Amino acid sequence: MQQGLQQGLQQGLQQGLQQGKQQTQQRILLHILRRRFGETPLSLEERLSMLTAEQLEPLIDLVLDVPDLEAFRSAIERLPLAGPHVPA
Repeated sequence: MQQGLQQGLQQGLQQGLQQGKQQTQQRILLHILRRRFGETPLSLEERLSMLTAEQLEPLIDLVLDVPDLEAFRSAIERLPLAGPHVPA
């Protein structure tokens, strides 16, 4: 029983760390998007919230290179969704 509890705690910790990383990357992306292009549409923010940390990481570079918000939106719409919306 002790081993099961320990394993459950470890899994919970890993999930929490992953979720924290994902939320941080979302905040960074939204900050850069707003600085470069002004207010971001809610639909774009919702789309970003559905991506994994692994999908979000390269988007930080992309947002610095795209000429406009529409080019960024086109790029992220081609990415598969991670799952249901998880509020930040």
